[in-house]
Formats: sequence, C-alpha cells, structure tokens
Amino acid sequence: MKDYTLNKEDERAFILNYEVKDNKIIVNFASGKKYEVPYTEEDEKIILTLMKEQVNNTEKFEKTAKKKLKVMTRWIIYSIVNIVFVATILLTGSSTTPVVQVICGSLFILSGILKSCVLVDIKTKLKDLKKNQLFLDNEDFFKSKEKTNTDALNKEETVRETITLNDIDKMSYNEVKEMVDIARFNDDIGLDFTEVPKAKARVLRK
Repeated sequence: MKDYTLNKEDERAFILNYEVKDNKIIVNFASGKKYEVPYTEEDEKIILTLMKEQVNNTEKFEKTAKKKLKVMTRWIIYSIVNIVFVATILLTGSSTTPVVQVICGSLFILSGILKSCVLVDIKTKLKDLKKNQLFLDNEDFFKSKEKTNTDALNKEETVRETITLNDIDKMSYNEVKEMVDIARFNDDIGLDFTEVPKAKARVLRK
C-alpha cells in the first residue's frame, strides 16, 4: 500500500507491504527500512492485522489529503492564469519590464510543475486507499470462499490460494473492483468461485 502517514515519526511503524521469501518475512516500512523475521503463519496474520488497521484508521489522512488536493488545484489554476497573462503581455510587446515578466512567468511555471507533482502523489495515495478499503469491505466474502489445498505427494508443502491485502499491493483499483465484481457475480449465479483471479499461490515449507 502507499504511505498514508503525515509525519516522519509515523513512517517508522507504517507497513507498506511484505514479502515471503526463503522461509522469512521481509517487511517494508514507509521510512524505507526493512525488517526480517523467520516465517510463521501467526506472524503473517499479525502483520496483515496491522496493515488492516492502517487502512481503517485513515480519517485524518483522508481529511488532510483532500484539503491539500483543493489547495493544490486552486494554486495550479492560479499559476496557469498568471502564465497566460504574462505570455500575453510579452507577445503583444506591451510589457515595460520584459525581463521581470519572464522571471515571474518562469517561477509560475516551476511552481505549477511542483504543485502538479504533489497533486498526482495525493491522488495516487487516495486511489490506493480506496482500493484497499474496497478489498477489506469484501474480505469476509473472499474468506468464506477460500480454499486450502495440501499436496498429497508432499505433506511438507501447503499451497495457499487465499488473496490478502498484501497480495493486491501492485493491483490497480480497477483490477480489484473487477475481481470483486466477478466474484460477486459468479456467486450470485452459482458459478465456480475458482474463476475469480487469485494472487499467485505461495508454497510455504514448514
């Protein structure tokens, strides 16, 4: 998930995602640090619970982000208006201080670009939050349909197919929405739930 924190202090404990590799769980934090622990199913559940809490406690982030969104949008519009105004003066040759006008125009362009980058970042985070909220709203439904398959030829391996909040990290909002819609539709008309896109199955050795 994206970073929903509002300060550097909270970044240190905010989990972005994790990876299960070589019987270890590698947890990635918003601060850029990684934390590695031996894999256990219980620890993975704890990490997922923490990630869910992060998504469910974003009221302050949402309020702040939406407020910034409005401010940035207004500033970009203001910058565009001023850029057009300066360009018009320069093109018509009516400016008595062309150098100053060029400098002002350049500053407005630079400011507009920087504000646009911030705007895109905020929109991306809000979209990611919306995606995660959509998944959690339907998580109980997915859990009711989950399937665990044990390989009869190798009892030391368990293939897990249940999709989790971490599994949708690289999925877009539209992809998650489509997954939910397909699962709900198939369930409504009695089709096999296995047709729903799943996260790549992970083989976990005990």
